[in-house]
Amino acid sequence: MKAARHHGSLPLQVEDISDPALRPGSVVVRVLRALIPSSVGDVLSSRYSTPDDPAQNLLILPPMPHTAGVDCIGVVEAVAADVSGLSIGDQVYCDPFLCSNHPAAPWDACLIGYMGFSPASRRLLQQWPDGPYAQKAVYPAQCVTPVGDARQIDPAILARLGYLGTCYGALIRSGIRPGQTLIINGATGILGVGAVMIALGMGIAKIVATGRKRDVLERLRNLNPKRVIPVALEGTLGDADRVADAAGGADVVLDCMVGLAKDAGPTMAAIRALRRPGGVAVLVGGVMTDLPLPYTDLAWAGVTVGVGSSRSAGTLSDPTGSLWFPRAHAADLLLMIGSGALDLDALSPEVYTLDKINDALEYSSSRRGGFNHVVVAPNDR
Repeated sequence: MKAARHHGSLPLQVEDISDPALRPGSVVVRVLRALIPSSVGDVLSSRYSTPDDPAQNLLILPPMPHTAGVDCIGVVEAVAADVSGLSIGDQVYCDPFLCSNHPAAPWDACLIGYMGFSPASRRLLQQWPDGPYAQKAVYPAQCVTPVGDARQIDPAILARLGYLGTCYGALIRSGIRPGQTLIINGATGILGVGAVMIALGMGIAKIVATGRKRDVLERLRNLNPKRVIPVALEGTLGDADRVADAAGGADVVLDCMVGLAKDAGPTMAAIRALRRPGGVAVLVGGVMTDLPLPYTDLAWAGVTVGVGSSRSAGTLSDPTGSLWFPRAHAADLLLMIGSGALDLDALSPEVYTLDKINDALEYSSSRRGGFNHVVVAPNDR
């Protein structure tokens, strides 16, 4: 089969390699569409790591060479004898998140074929080094969820399920309920746009969408003008008041800032708009600086701030300590999509063939999300 191989630097090399071998507890899938996040180029070129101190690397890469990739939509072609509930021909979402889950396990979380989050991740990445930028891929059965009725949806759209699941998991952890008010900070990025769509599907009454891209904010408003209230940020001290006035007292803030943002101002403006006792702020984005939290204000208002991606974020954290989201949340989203409760028609994926994988990486890195995302179709010509 053909696969996009990573030899330690870019560009990726499209090569002929052997088909992945079925192993106990696994399935082999034919890849239909695989997501190419805007950060892939940075990860594969190790721009997030510190080679001078490997023990402190922010990200750990699989052993070289390996087939790159993150999550994908595929069709099951082979099922190990010890796996039940999956059948040849099933269309499935392949979730790359994997970690040891027994009580004595180290923190060894990784994304199969992509990266690890601690030195202990190396062992899992050695066992599962290859991702889905190939015609076929092998995954642990625990990582595979049948798409069910959502198979009617373009697999290029479903390939965005990892981002959608991150937002859905954060909203579930926040405890938000239908009829409440939600502020989504960074609503114009790939995380934020998905969060607005999911919040609409969950019955959130008022969704205050903040961001700097006015054209994307207008498209978000058009999804449901009665419930989506856009607020264009200007980078001034007045941002916090305008967000607070639009919300009229928010129950939850979901911070979706992406792109390794170094400006904490928009995040703080959103948190300060939590003017209802018991408000919750969940941080799932990529702000790479400290937050100057107003301790007294938050304490007196009973506001909870949690990091949606942290293993130790108390009740806001997934009980498995996931950096990603629980497997059941992918199934929830697929049920919502299949039933029509979650409408993704506004998304517009760009599809590349495998021989154009490096063009796809370059294009994706220049497109920081929103309604657009990039996928590769390894079996298309």
